[in-house]
Amino acid sequence: MNATFEWMAFAAAKEAVAEQNKANLAANAKMELSFTKQVDAINTLISTISNSSDGKIDDLKARVGLLEGGKKGSSDAWGFLVGIVGMIIALATVIIEFVGRR
Repeated sequence: MNATFEWMAFAAAKEAVAEQNKANLAANAKMELSFTKQVDAINTLISTISNSSDGKIDDLKARVGLLEGGKKGSSDAWGFLVGIVGMIIALATVIIEFVGRR
């Protein structure tokens, strides 16, 4: 009779372990699916941030280009102005010399 109870206890334990293994497999599958979804979400977030950053960097590059162009333009304008003033002074000198010789 003791052997029968022992056999029944082992059979019940074996069945309980089998059920626990099934539950563990189902839980692992859920965790793997959840993990995969989280990784996909992180990849999407990284891609979104990267695209947003690319747009901002391109905007900053364009603004720096405009600033550099503006500095170049004002430098060219100063050069042009100095050239015109120099030509006026040269022309005035020639006129004064020509009038002074008469």
